[in-house]
Amino acid sequence: NNLVFLLDISSSMKDTNKLPLLKDALVQLLDLMREEDNITLITYSGKAEVVLPPTSVSSEENKQRVLSIVDKLSSDGSSDANKGIRLAYKTIAESVIKNGNNRVILATDGAFKVSPKIKKMIKKGSREKDPIRLSIFYFSKKEYSHHKELLESLSKIGAGKYRYIKKENAKKILVIEAQEVRQKNK
Repeated sequence: NNLVFLLDISSSMKDTNKLPLLKDALVQLLDLMREEDNITLITYSGKAEVVLPPTSVSSEENKQRVLSIVDKLSSDGSSDANKGIRLAYKTIAESVIKNGNNRVILATDGAFKVSPKIKKMIKKGSREKDPIRLSIFYFSKKEYSHHKELLESLSKIGAGKYRYIKKENAKKILVIEAQEVRQKNK
């Protein structure tokens, strides 16, 4: 598995059911990862930044490094998802695992405009020999229909899944996502 987490850290993610819940979910996911799995963390708000390059969490040292980065995540600024998606696809393309599960997981709380170029890039990535899939985890108190419509359509273009994350289902959804990924690779 080559998982690139694209994390919305804009100021709207400050709510306890958003960034703190996302951080908890990421910590739980680390326990599900195997030696051959890679995790990358990219944050975006006004700018996009790789905060953790592709890393295996096979060693305790790497796991502690990831935990430290996750712990320091804080929200501020406005959201520019186009910059984040562009950087996530560039980063994953450079670390594609042949015959592996190469997936960008966008964790966000809102609606945003996606440029036609970005949509084309997502669609092209899903059709590669080693496809890059886009799954979207939506963090908010409420699943707004206009947000859901956009995010579901993006995940469909990216041949991935859309998941509404709330406190009650966060761990379960991550376990399901990790298990689905493992089953596809067997």
